[in-house]
Amino acid sequence: MHKVIPILLLVVAALAPAATPEEFEQIINFEDSIETLSELVRTQQYDQIDVERYFILEGTVASTQIFSPDPESFQAVIELVSSRWIGLEEIEVYHLYVLVEGPEYAARLPERLPRDPGPELIQAQQRLVVVGPFIGTAMLNETLEVPVVQAIALR
Repeated sequence: MHKVIPILLLVVAALAPAATPEEFEQIINFEDSIETLSELVRTQQYDQIDVERYFILEGTVASTQIFSPDPESFQAVIELVSSRWIGLEEIEVYHLYVLVEGPEYAARLPERLPRDPGPELIQAQQRLVVVGPFIGTAMLNETLEVPVVQAIALR
């Protein structure tokens, strides 16, 4: 939770410098999570997903896939996961794709990790906070459709 506060402060400063609390709530969606977005997609309740506001979502990096490694046209997808226990013997896992584009992400997602990667690099099993709008869905495999968010900030 302590890592979420700095990203929230950055989002507040960038998106709503003179906004009232009511205007800010029209910009940022604090209520939804990877779990709620995944459930809305799984149950095909797309109309219940607020496409007008930015989501602040936290999860664990499961994988990354780089589509265009050139910094000027850099494009990659980060798979975030979140999970919760159901009873004492079952874990429910929720997936989200994060589309990242632009040179600011190229340095944080190298094609090959160095021997001693620094904390600025995004890597598997790392906790990540993402801020961005819902832009659609994608298929994780033949049967699982997952939400896709475009990153405007990562921490």
